[in-house]
Amino acid sequence: MKALPTPTTHYRRDLQQILTAREWSRLGALVDKACAKARIYARRSPDLCGLATDASPAQKAFLVRLYEAERVGLTAVKRRILDGLDHHAQAICQYCGLDIPETFDHYLSKADVPELALYARNLVPCCYRCNNIRGPAFDRATNERRILHFFDDDLASFPMALQATLTFDDAGDPSVSYTTLDVPHRLAPVFRRHIDALRLADRFRIRALDRVSVLRSTFAGATLTVAALVSVLKAQKRAVEAARGPNNWEVALLTALLDSPQALAWLRAGRSRP
Repeated sequence: MKALPTPTTHYRRDLQQILTAREWSRLGALVDKACAKARIYARRSPDLCGLATDASPAQKAFLVRLYEAERVGLTAVKRRILDGLDHHAQAICQYCGLDIPETFDHYLSKADVPELALYARNLVPCCYRCNNIRGPAFDRATNERRILHFFDDDLASFPMALQATLTFDDAGDPSVSYTTLDVPHRLAPVFRRHIDALRLADRFRIRALDRVSVLRSTFAGATLTVAALVSVLKAQKRAVEAARGPNNWEVALLTALLDSPQALAWLRAGRSRP
């Protein structure tokens, strides 16, 4: 997981490009309301708990429909967000680090704050699964933040807090589990809730089991010493961490492999799981 570059935005101009000329001329009050909400968002993000709508039911319905209509102006806003990403971020959903970001998540949902339905800083590229299961950004009972904000959270200073653990059964086959570490950083509780909200521990586990199986098959028949294998895995870990950040499922998995003599011996054995 790595921070995404904050998209450039001029919300009033974006809205003018999205609305028809007739809508623009008669919806001045709604545009002003939306722009005022965006200014508050930009000033407070990611501390956005309590930011609520001032829109009437009719205005809310109009703004939600406007987003769902996928007008040319909105497509241009989304294109601008994607164009600001490097090729690594364009290929991987930062919410999970697993899948392609083929849609956009409203960090504050368009149902809750429709004034921000078309606001670039509220549109986070993500995969369909994360978008479908994540739930609200803030817990409705406790107001605790549940989801990291990849435009506005200080992820560059957040240390490695994702841990993979490898165990082996009596037959010598591996299992993998993921947990979060209690690191001294203000984002640590948000990170933990983010992992839970998106069901990432289990999603990571499934992907990790496939990855270790592929690794073992890769080394099948190779005459690598332990030192050479360690060197290969360290190089892979450095490359993944540089591209994805330290709190990535594969970085945590490679760390666990490197820390486990039993895992290294299993990889060198070179026999794929039946």
